[in-house]
Amino acid sequence: MRFSNLDLFVVVLICYYIQNSRTITDFCNKNCGICQNSTCERNDSCKCYYCQDCNSLCVDCDSKMLENVPNLEFNTTHLNLQNNKITKLDGNSFINVSCTIVSLELSKNKLVSTNISKYAFRGLDQLQYLSLKENYLSQIQIIWFADLKSLTHLILEKCNLMNISEDVFRQSPSLKLINLGDNNIKSLPSTLFSKQIRINRLELHNNLIKYVPDAFLETSKSSISELLLHDNLIETIHSSLGLQHLTNLTNLTLFSNPFKCNCDLVWFINWTQNNKRRFKVLSRNYKPLCDNMNKTLWDLNLRDFHCKWIWWEVALSVSVAILLVIFYLKLPYIRRCISDLIHKQHYIKLQSTAAAEERG
Repeated sequence: MRFSNLDLFVVVLICYYIQNSRTITDFCNKNCGICQNSTCERNDSCKCYYCQDCNSLCVDCDSKMLENVPNLEFNTTHLNLQNNKITKLDGNSFINVSCTIVSLELSKNKLVSTNISKYAFRGLDQLQYLSLKENYLSQIQIIWFADLKSLTHLILEKCNLMNISEDVFRQSPSLKLINLGDNNIKSLPSTLFSKQIRINRLELHNNLIKYVPDAFLETSKSSISELLLHDNLIETIHSSLGLQHLTNLTNLTLFSNPFKCNCDLVWFINWTQNNKRRFKVLSRNYKPLCDNMNKTLWDLNLRDFHCKWIWWEVALSVSVAILLVIFYLKLPYIRRCISDLIHKQHYIKLQSTAAAEERG
């Protein structure tokens, strides 16, 4: 089949869009080849693209003014419904593609939590990518994720979320990327990601979070490499949070938070300074500032603080060091004393034995 220059331009543009929207090509081989145009048999308002190397059907319904989920091809694997006017999802919205769909793009619609059936995503056990970005979801329900065992990418950015239920993600243990950025979340349950041991990227930026709970990152310490916490209301970071246990962490964003730089942050300052080579973000211009002094977190040192407990620790450390030096210097004398004591005890024992023999 021969393509005109215009056809090739359209194909390249579509594939570029798909790649940058992180939907189709995230779950299709990166060397998928040219997506070939085909006709959507069940809905002529959408465009269908068959990606030959992936053997997958991509249905593009972007910006079609749709108010409902359209009739779908039975072998649809990738579905793009963004930029429409869809207001509700019922239990049969995706029933035709429940066995095949891998990625589902629903961003920029008019969905509200109350109009999404608890069975809207029922049976989508092959789904790996789900985006509900820029809808009106004041809350998310646990039951939505009941069948999403294969889900790896979840985008809930700009959804007006205020609260997150403690066990909302427990049914999706395969999650690698969770984006909860640009919401109105004020607090985070400490066990929110307790079942997600494979998380690689966690986005919590642009919320109203003031405190990150203790042990919040414990379960993800072996996998998480990117943690976005910028543009929140965080004033301090406690060592009990578990940042120091994230051995694969290379990208940490904390800028635009009103940090109170005091003795509570001494551990964090030491930790970041000892791990500067690990962090890509430290070389960037976006550095977290102290709200109570004209310095960045990365530029602080112990001399900027007057923590009594620090000096007690220093004094104790110096005292222990002095005692160890004295012990080392006196070690020959101590050995000699011990040797003399052993010999004296041996001599007394011999005398006692001799006296007993004489009496016998």
